[in-house]
Amino acid sequence: MSETNEMNEMNEMNEMDEVNEVQETAEIQEAEETARPEKSFDFKSVLKLIYRLRSVMLAIPVAVGAAVLAIYNHSHLPDEVGINIQASGEYAEMISKNVAVLGPLAVTAVCLLMVFLSRKVLYPWLISLFSLVLPILIYITNIFPG
Repeated sequence: MSETNEMNEMNEMNEMDEVNEVQETAEIQEAEETARPEKSFDFKSVLKLIYRLRSVMLAIPVAVGAAVLAIYNHSHLPDEVGINIQASGEYAEMISKNVAVLGPLAVTAVCLLMVFLSRKVLYPWLISLFSLVLPILIYITNIFPG
């Protein structure tokens, strides 16, 4: 009987050692997983980043276009710019070149501000695209009638 008792005790000790080893390896694996940063390429995280930066990505080309048009108009417009051309070919009002350049630039800046403050980015962005037509129209109406 003593031999069977000794064998039972040894089996129990072996089983306890195996359980302890399994628990230790599980703890080690968990520690390694939490300590090691994930280096795999995650397409969803890239899409989330693009979605969060959508207003910036849409605003950059509009801001650059507005700046280029303002620089072009500043160098090519006369000192006094006519607006509201009438049927007789005369202008209803004359404004300075700085107002003709900075006015459309300010309209575009306000539209881009709405892009950043709005939840729906596309609507104010489309308005800002249409605001880029203003400097072109001012240039065309002041160059061709003269």
